[in-house]
Amino acid sequence: SIDQLNRTTGKNFKSFEDVTPPSCDAADGLGQLWFIYRHESLKGAIDKLAAAQDEGAPDTKIAVQFGSVWGSQYMRATAGFASLCENVDVLWVDDGPAANHLFSMDYMRTVIPASVELAQEIDGPLQINASPENYLNQGMQCFERGAKYVSSANFHMDSNYEKYRTVWHTIAETWLGKNAPAIANPTPDSPVMTVS
Repeated sequence: SIDQLNRTTGKNFKSFEDVTPPSCDAADGLGQLWFIYRHESLKGAIDKLAAAQDEGAPDTKIAVQFGSVWGSQYMRATAGFASLCENVDVLWVDDGPAANHLFSMDYMRTVIPASVELAQEIDGPLQINASPENYLNQGMQCFERGAKYVSSANFHMDSNYEKYRTVWHTIAETWLGKNAPAIANPTPDSPVMTVS
C-alpha cells in the first residue's frame, strides 16, 4: 500500500502515481528500495536465462558480465555478485586498466560460489589509463588471482594492435603454457581488507 511505502521510505506520497524512481545515487529509503528492486529484477532475469540454457543447451556455459568491481564509475559497479551469480557458470568483469585488479579478483573469489569461474575483460585502447604497463598488469594479476579467462575487447587491427602485441604474448606465454605459475591463494598471513 502507499501507506506502507511511506512508512518504509519516510516519504509522504499521496498515491503510487506520485512516485518517481529515484536517481541511481539516491541513498534515502526510496533509493535503497529502488536499488533492491533493480537488483532483484536483474537476478530474476539472469536466473531465468540460466535455467533456459540448462534446459536447452546443458553442455554450454552461461556467463554474465558486469562493468566493474573497483572504480570511480559507481553506476557501472556492483557489489551484489554473490546472489547475481548463483546460477551462472562464469562471472566476467570489465574493470578499467588502472583499477585495483588484485582487490577485484580477490573480492569476487571471496563472495561468489566456488562453482563460478572468473573472467576479466581488458577494454580497448581508448581508455584514459590505457598503456602497455597497465594492460600487462591487468592480465597478469587477474590470472594470478584465479581468472580462468581474460579477454580483450574494443581493439582493432590498427596501430594499437601492434602497440599491445607483446603484452598479449607475455600474458599468454606466462599463464596459458604448460609451466603456468600457481594461482595465488589466501593464507592465514594474507592481508585482510574490510569493505562496506
